[in-house]
Amino acid sequence: MILTNDATALILPPIVYSLVTRLRLPVLPFLFACTFIADSASFLLPVSNPINIIIMSHYPLDLLTFLRLLSLPCLLVICINLGIFFWLYRGQLQGKFDIKRLPSIEEAVKHKAYFRYVCIVLILVAIAYVIASATQFPLSLVALGGALLLFIAALFWKQTTLWGTGKQISWSIFGFIAGMFIVVQAVESTGLTEQFGQLLLHLSGGTSFGAVMIGTLGSALGTNLINNVPMAIVMTSSLQSVQHTPLAVQQGFIAATIFGCDLGPNLTTVGSLATILWLLILRQRNLDVSGLDYFKVGIMVTPFMLVAGALAIWLLLG
Repeated sequence: MILTNDATALILPPIVYSLVTRLRLPVLPFLFACTFIADSASFLLPVSNPINIIIMSHYPLDLLTFLRLLSLPCLLVICINLGIFFWLYRGQLQGKFDIKRLPSIEEAVKHKAYFRYVCIVLILVAIAYVIASATQFPLSLVALGGALLLFIAALFWKQTTLWGTGKQISWSIFGFIAGMFIVVQAVESTGLTEQFGQLLLHLSGGTSFGAVMIGTLGSALGTNLINNVPMAIVMTSSLQSVQHTPLAVQQGFIAATIFGCDLGPNLTTVGSLATILWLLILRQRNLDVSGLDYFKVGIMVTPFMLVAGALAIWLLLG
């Protein structure tokens, strides 16, 4: 929610993997929960997903409007996600664990000063995110500032090195993202995105209900075809066609685009960068989840969340 879904996909799975293996629990149910909840909770705040920032940089929603339209649907889909997961993995979640297998706090926290510093910085970054969202201050600057503070501290307390940090960065990801932007810009220059926007508006019937449903469906399907980053860019270009429509229709399309691009990727492994990062982390630990395995879980969860969340957004539009 605070550290974005991509950061969650990087940070949480290794921690969860370490915990569940120490406690001798089945690994995959908990790791699937990490990646699914990372996306399901990624529209609770504007900072929870880079997709939100991309879309809102073109179609600003003030913080109160964002929270009014998306916070309750987000909580709803989280509950649905958890409920279905409890049902899917009910057979693997019936055992007990011995908490004594976990290390003590003294053993886990090896550098108390650094630990306290990191906690304080993360709290300050979270507060700064909320303030920046309310004042429409560039969120990227807040994220960059927090990253620099943490990195400098890690160097100071000798928790990392420049070389070590550089080796841990997946540099190919930058090329992947840049390539997606270039492809989308090329498509946009052909006028296809404008035609796509006209099609969305036509299919919606010019109503807020249609805007939410068509916006959600189009965004969710698109994310699983071309990834949610380029799909968000396509949608921001396409939505220029709805700027002359009533406010409820405009906000319906914007909220649905954020919702569909954030949640839709839960269906397949190619939908979001967070899922791709999650798969890389699993493979580093000799855990292989195929695209079909992921889809079998996604198809059981995602459609229900999309329908319920879209209906909630429509009702909240008033």
